Amino acid sequence: MAVIGLYIYPEKQKQLSSQVQLIRKAVVAEKHQLLEVDESSAEKIDWLIALGGDGTLLRAAVIARERACPLLGISAGHLGFLAEIMIDQLPDALDRMAQANYHL
Repeated sequence: MAVIGLYIYPEKQKQLSSQVQLIRKAVVAEKHQLLEVDESSAEKIDWLIALGGDGTLLRAAVIARERACPLLGISAGHLGFLAEIMIDQLPDALDRMAQANYHL
């Protein structure tokens, strides 16, 4: 079981609550633990998921770098170039992450 951090830009948390529930459901279905994190969180995580646009992903990259963990960007549905997957692709992405089948 992996401990997965979820980073959402604070001003977008309410707006993205339905997507957060989908992420939580997918993570629990894969038998992982999900923790919402921010820049000041100290919890140990194995991976980090960033939900949002390019700015959110860049902020999450700082957190991932500090914790030396992989980062997975999920697009919130707006124009963006850095987030690689859409929320409906999350189960497959979680499988690949669990198998260390990703690139940094």
